[in-house]
Amino acid sequence: MRYCTKCKCLFPDSTDTCPEHNKKLISDPAPASPVRIMTAGGFEFERITAALDSAGIAYSYSREENDAVFRAVAPSAASINNIYVKLSDYCTARELMQEIGAHDERAPYEPDEEEKKKISDAKKEEDEELSPGKARAIRIVSGIAFLLLLAAVVYATDHILALLQTLFGA
Repeated sequence: MRYCTKCKCLFPDSTDTCPEHNKKLISDPAPASPVRIMTAGGFEFERITAALDSAGIAYSYSREENDAVFRAVAPSAASINNIYVKLSDYCTARELMQEIGAHDERAPYEPDEEEKKKISDAKKEEDEELSPGKARAIRIVSGIAFLLLLAAVVYATDHILALLQTLFGA
């Protein structure tokens, strides 16, 4: 699959440039790359983000570029947002969108079975990289390192002040 770094959309391998931006696509984006899953506004946006929240899928969103013109014409209307998920969560999020009946006119790319397997393998690697036990150990070691650093700063400050007092006879 190919990826546009500007609009954050996926495309088939046969596509070389983004049809929307005429920008060269990259191959094999990183599992943490944000991918546009849906464009929605108002109640539909709230419904989609609530479904993503309840499924535990991290997402981000940005206001649609031409939304300023839309708001100028209809100021009371809700804004239109692009919703993004990590590439590693893309297949799960697409299935969730189908389950809740969310539909996007600009239908996102649907990966084939081989690409779905590659994405799910990347998700497994990502999950394995930082298990809860590892995360806890990292937090504990980081806390201890912070305390040691703080103690070193206090110790050094005391010695510098003592040296200054001896030099200047305060």
